[in-house]
Amino acid sequence: MSRKRPSVSAVVVSYNVAELLHDCLVSLERARAAGELDEVIVVDSSSSDSSVAMVGETFPDATVRIVPNRGYGAAVNIGLDTASGDAIFVLNPDTVICSDAIGQLSETLFGSDRIGLVGPRLVYPDGRPQPPRRRFPTGWTPLFESTILEEWLPGNRWASAYRMTDDPEPKGPQPVDWLVGAALMVRRVAAAQAGGFDESFWLYGEELEWCYRIRMHGWDIQYVPSATVVHHEGASTSQDRLSSRLAFDRGRILAQQKIHGPAIARRAMGMARLNYGLHLLREVTKWMAGHRRDLRRERIINYWTLLKSDLNG
Repeated sequence: MSRKRPSVSAVVVSYNVAELLHDCLVSLERARAAGELDEVIVVDSSSSDSSVAMVGETFPDATVRIVPNRGYGAAVNIGLDTASGDAIFVLNPDTVICSDAIGQLSETLFGSDRIGLVGPRLVYPDGRPQPPRRRFPTGWTPLFESTILEEWLPGNRWASAYRMTDDPEPKGPQPVDWLVGAALMVRRVAAAQAGGFDESFWLYGEELEWCYRIRMHGWDIQYVPSATVVHHEGASTSQDRLSSRLAFDRGRILAQQKIHGPAIARRAMGMARLNYGLHLLREVTKWMAGHRRDLRRERIINYWTLLKSDLNG
């Protein structure tokens, strides 16, 4: 007698990206028609565009939860509480699920009782890869990853180690520390044991902390390269790049505090301010040289604003 397939719920958290959300839901409907998916839940963080109306009109079988915009993690937790599946596939709205990706992820997730969370290969719409594998950050990662120092030292060993770009792409499932949160499938039992997302994070860093907690509860996390998801990346955050950068650094500092403690978090805060200061110095220098002064003036204001901002969130 064949064993019943574990049920899978998809949770999509969305904010003001109706067109991208539509494409994501079309791909999920294909997966449902193929028998890979049982339930679709959209958690909308009080969008002001046509997102909610579009879902109601075009995807009547999807469950829609409209919630106040209290951050990504808070919205995900609403979805986790609403979902009924044995596995819950948490997605950004700027993703498109490729054929059999959900089946590949579910098969790996339930292929061992030790696996609590899995994630797919991520690619840009033009097919370029987005490295989703990650190692846990060290105390020096915030100085050399996604900063001006990485611009000056591309491929530096700290950033490469963090993103696992120093490790060749595996041919099959691979254990990792954590995975980029654009598309994560979690076993319901693991999520119940470790808890949901930490709602003190607003937008960035929450999946790192969540994976860390899942790992600390004894679950394995695996990257599944046979499953592919297209990720546009940054669709919601591109609407306000200044706020996005501030949220990124606040999330990174909070993650350092959760993993390494307050002393390392304070050092990460100092690294963020150093990054802003170096950017500011570069923009001032270019402005004084007469290079695209309107652009430089805008960036000077932005980096000065970041430099004065409260990084405690």
